Amino acid sequence: MTRNRKLAVVVIGVLAVGGAAAAATAELNVSSPSLSGPGLSSSQQKNLERGINAPAVATEADVLATGLRGQFMERGEPLLPPGSHLRIDVASFRATSGDTATVDAVVTGPATGHWRLLLIRQGGSWLLIGTRKLP
Repeated sequence: MTRNRKLAVVVIGVLAVGGAAAAATAELNVSSPSLSGPGLSSSQQKNLERGINAPAVATEADVLATGLRGQFMERGEPLLPPGSHLRIDVASFRATSGDTATVDAVVTGPATGHWRLLLIRQGGSWLLIGTRKLP
């Protein structure tokens, strides 16, 4: 099993997208363009935050990797409990390969905590494929 697949298996599920591990692992095998620049751009950060914090499941699905969207929409439950808000720490962005990366985030509200987001680059955008709660 490749390093990327192991990372995906560990990270998937925390978002509660149920049964999405196989789809997310498959996404890691899709050919993606290599990083065109360092880090996570301000516009990509805002897009991820806006999508994850959105009140509508359909809007949240827009920031998920394409292989996760269908299952997430079928499930119909938001990524965060109502009243929660996620803020991404751009300085924590770390590329793990040419098409995957991690970035840390803080959630306030009913689901308070520190999280690591696993991202994949698809179509020139960073999209969410999983999370892991940090200590």
